[in-house]
Parts: sequence; structure tokens; C-alpha cells
Amino acid sequence: MAEFIRRFQRYDVSHAAELGGSVSETPVRLRLATLSFGGCGFYGSAPQDEFWPPKEVVCSIFCPGRDRVFEESRLLLGNLIYIRPINTAEISSYFYGVKFHDEDRFKIKDLLERLEKLAKSGQIDRI
Repeated sequence: MAEFIRRFQRYDVSHAAELGGSVSETPVRLRLATLSFGGCGFYGSAPQDEFWPPKEVVCSIFCPGRDRVFEESRLLLGNLIYIRPINTAEISSYFYGVKFHDEDRFKIKDLLERLEKLAKSGQIDRI
């Protein structure tokens, strides 16, 4: 079987205090899990009828600052392209994959450079 090679390096930001994210107008509770130049992924609860691929979405990628005030926030347009179940022994959750529109990717280039530095220092993982 051929190995799948990703076009862009992905970072596991599910536990990174330096970064967060959300999707506007979603009926589903989501938590940012991965980020790359091509898109992002969220862990979330069960899908709702009005929130299924293909669907254009607005993602907010933000850097929390002191006192819960955002130091930076970037809005990127993308498409929800898949939802996959994640089954564990205790609960069922889902992984929501978003692909950014090509013209919006540049908005997070500097954030990804910071993530690469954190990955090199062992503070976050590349996946």
C-alpha cells in the first residue's frame, strides 16, 4: 500500500496554550486540534444536520493573551471537507477537517513559523 504524503506540515496544537481556534456559526462544540498551511482540524461532538461537508466556513485562529484577551486573531475562509468518527472506550467524538482557501493561507504563515520553532524545541509535535 502506498504511503500518503501530505503537502503541508501539520502541527498538533490540541494542547498548545499558545493557540486556539473556532468555526463561526457552528452548532457543534469544537476544539482546535491540528493546524497547517493547508487547513486545520477540530475535535468535536456529534455532527448536526446543518453542519456537514461540503460547507464553506470561517475559521478563527487566535493567540490568547493575558486575562483571556486575544493578542492576535486571524479569520480564514475554508471548506469543511470531512467529518470522521473517533471512537474511544468511553465516548464517541468526531474529527472535523477544514481546507483553507488558497488566497487565505498567507494569513497564518507567521503563526506556522512560530509553531515550527516550538516543534524544534519539543514543545509541540509535528504530525
